[in-house]
Amino acid sequence: MTEQPLRGLRLLIIEDEFLIASTMAFTLGEHGVSVIGPALSIARALECIAAGGIDGALLDLKLHGEFSIPVADALRQSNIPFILVTGFQDDASPTGLRAQARLQKPFQDSDLVALCTRTFGPARREGSGLR
Repeated sequence: MTEQPLRGLRLLIIEDEFLIASTMAFTLGEHGVSVIGPALSIARALECIAAGGIDGALLDLKLHGEFSIPVADALRQSNIPFILVTGFQDDASPTGLRAQARLQKPFQDSDLVALCTRTFGPARREGSGLR
């Protein structure tokens, strides 16, 4: 693997299912990402966002049965791009999140890397807050 368009990014994983979070962290780590988290709850995710130093986030739509709208709002207010990671279809998502980049569960590692590259990769970094 010679090209690593995600190398050096700091991505926050917000996911309450440990196996999914661990798999995402491992896969992204193999691509040079510094993984923050996983944040397993809305409160912990908000703490991580407030601490700063995040280039992007992978946000589970529901954490412990509760929609993660406060986290999505905090990411938007902080101008941090994010991807929804969910098993819900678009029409089952809260209205304000239907147009958000989304990774549908279950997913392949290659789908995760491809969507992260499109969302957070070099083309997105130019002229944005991403490093």
